[in-house]
Amino acid sequence: MSKVNENPVGEAIVCAPIQGGLAMLKLNIVKKVMDATKKYTVVDYGFFKFLMITFGMLLGVYYTEAILDFLGLIWAIFIVSAVWMIYKIFKYTK
Repeated sequence: MSKVNENPVGEAIVCAPIQGGLAMLKLNIVKKVMDATKKYTVVDYGFFKFLMITFGMLLGVYYTEAILDFLGLIWAIFIVSAVWMIYKIFKYTK
């Protein structure tokens, strides 16, 4: 059943079916992506990493001033991520 809200102008707005449909669409897309990643090869992950690296470089080029304000946070995230990955590598290679 649809929920009807009124905005300040007095027009009726139907919300529930649209919001519910969008939520289901989002969940369906996430499920499809997760299912697809189970089939990725090493080459696919390599292209994905290359995509992320080049996207980060493009952001850095276009938003240099904004990114400089968060340089300390970016370094902290990088260091924590690097330590985590090194830990995982040593844990899984025992």
